[in-house]
Amino acid sequence: MSKSVLDRINYFVALITAFAKAHHISTSQAYRILALMVMFSVCGHVSAQTMNKKACAAELARITDVPYLPELSGDSLYWNLVIQGKSIVPCLISNLANTTQTNITIPNWGGYYCIGDIAFWILCDIIYDIPLEDIIKENKRYPKSEDITYFSFVTYKKGNRRFLKRKISKWYKENEDRLEWVADIRHYGRTSTNWSYPSDQHPARGYYRLGH
Repeated sequence: MSKSVLDRINYFVALITAFAKAHHISTSQAYRILALMVMFSVCGHVSAQTMNKKACAAELARITDVPYLPELSGDSLYWNLVIQGKSIVPCLISNLANTTQTNITIPNWGGYYCIGDIAFWILCDIIYDIPLEDIIKENKRYPKSEDITYFSFVTYKKGNRRFLKRKISKWYKENEDRLEWVADIRHYGRTSTNWSYPSDQHPARGYYRLGH
């Protein structure tokens, strides 16, 4: 056994002994109490992670206006999530298969955005190189006669959203370290009455692309 491991064991024993003396209990009782404290700490951490995913879905549900490119439109709730960048990407991916319907109509398609749809478009505003076309072509059950577009694919078959979620999750894990920041200081047109930013520039001032 290495010295570093022995040092950790001795430290833990000393901690239990000191805890027992301070609270006038036996060392075995002190051990059980500390073990329970560690267990509750771990459970609390897992619960917090779960709440983060739910909180992300709740934020997506609050959005009332999704941008229609190339103009800068969309409400501030949408862009506030984009501004968070890579830190929110895992939560967005976790919601890609969320079919909870919103009240936002889909232009040039019809119907209403789902939470997963909004998560996808925010993801695309953070990372410009998500290989949607390649992912769709990987699905052997999707007819070649169908359009290679997002809404055509996710509405064709119920399981396609889960397929997209798995593939994007895999792609992101494999390519996260290759993503490079690209500054965007261009001025855009504004078409949305909900636009609340003082500037007509990209709110995040850039996006990520795959490096060479």
